[in-house]
Amino acid sequence: MSNYGWVPRIDDADDYLNRLALLVSRRPNMEMIEIVNTLQSFLEEATARAAPPPPIDDELVVGGHANRRGDWMVDPFPFSPIGPWTDFEALVSSLRSPNNTIAIPDELVGFSAAAPAPTARAFHVKGCNLGQATPWLIKLREALGGHVRVSAPKHYHGVSTNGTEGVTAIEILEWMAYEFVVFQKTPFANRNALAAAFHAKGFTRPDGTPIPRADFLAWLRLLGVGRLDQTTTTERKRVRLPLGRNIGGHRFARGLVAFYCRTPRNSVVTHEITFPTLSEIPETDAERLARLPTWLSRASEFEDTHPYPVFRRHGYPTLTDMIDGLKWSFVVDAAATQPKVLCIGGRFEYQLLIPIANPGPRGTVAPTRAPLIYNHIPETGAPVVPPAFDETDAFFYGTVP
Repeated sequence: MSNYGWVPRIDDADDYLNRLALLVSRRPNMEMIEIVNTLQSFLEEATARAAPPPPIDDELVVGGHANRRGDWMVDPFPFSPIGPWTDFEALVSSLRSPNNTIAIPDELVGFSAAAPAPTARAFHVKGCNLGQATPWLIKLREALGGHVRVSAPKHYHGVSTNGTEGVTAIEILEWMAYEFVVFQKTPFANRNALAAAFHAKGFTRPDGTPIPRADFLAWLRLLGVGRLDQTTTTERKRVRLPLGRNIGGHRFARGLVAFYCRTPRNSVVTHEITFPTLSEIPETDAERLARLPTWLSRASEFEDTHPYPVFRRHGYPTLTDMIDGLKWSFVVDAAATQPKVLCIGGRFEYQLLIPIANPGPRGTVAPTRAPLIYNHIPETGAPVVPPAFDETDAFFYGTVP
């Protein structure tokens, strides 16, 4: 029996996806499928290769870029209206139309209603932060037929390699990074206020220890974070992350440390509303903002009863909180056959990306000195260190059921 994996690569120059494909290919009994372009066709090809279909050995693994809201850069089925993305709405569409189905055949995962297996086989998603989007994971499991465990990383998913192709073995190092995020309608006053906001969110280390405010301040200083009222991208690539031993000729992995500031110019929510006549559109933005709760509540994806409403995807507990928490602008299209208003909500959003590591000498949290938490996946032989985490680790992965 085999397992099957797929990492679609739209751009051959995407180093992360190339390294991810190599990582997936080294999982036990893994057979990579490269000739498909949708999740639907991947499952069809896996079923065909297993014919007559014995169950897979243990798992199906599919990887692609993603985010914490439940947007996965994998094309779900042919002619998807949003292109190569599997979001919540695409999963709903797959359940409503037989042509869009991504259900895994029961025989491929060894499911029998008469004699269900004690432990379900797994469908592992590889993509940054998707494990935080629990409603998305639940809907994905439903769309896959409901007979597999589904997992996804809760953090930035890092894959590095040590070694020289054609000269030495290529050693894979799998690690993750915190992606701390805070946001509000107005900019934070200074670096100290931003560090306090990160600390107030209650972020913890893998062992459950709260991360102190001083650590956030140290990371912000390390990245030279200054102005907090303008769009900023600060990335330090190929940072040396300590491994504690020599792997592939190096005692470090190359990784990323970063800070991003987005402003209301970088829209968070957009929603278009059509009106029968131009006269029904309020004339001022203040009037439009007053009508916004009514306008948005007419769309099912903004309703409280929706299984994954838009406001929750963006970190708000209610629609009112989202409306109050965003800075809104309105664009009127009076020339359309039916007049339209595009409602645009933005905010100041701050994201801090720091590799997950144990405290270093004298408690340092500097990424170049704090020992990285990682998995070593060798080209041959056994890893030099035991795996630090896997899909059963609730700190690193979200899992359903």
